[in-house]
Amino acid sequence: MGAKRKMVIYVEPKDLKKKVKCKDCGKEFEVNPRARYARKYCKKCSAKRKKDYENLWKVKAEDCDEGGGGW
Repeated sequence: MGAKRKMVIYVEPKDLKKKVKCKDCGKEFEVNPRARYARKYCKKCSAKRKKDYENLWKVKAEDCDEGGGGW
């Protein structure tokens, strides 16, 4: 009676990539499904959104549309 052997399978990291559609431009891109946070946007759209977010403090109340949500 011999000892049982366990089979070990090595997986290449590129096999773990998953294709997702960008929510802004609709382009397909690869993501790592094991990432801490799932990506919703491709690199290009993500960089644009980050730049817009960082410049958000520069927007003035006069630049915004008149929403009518007053007191």
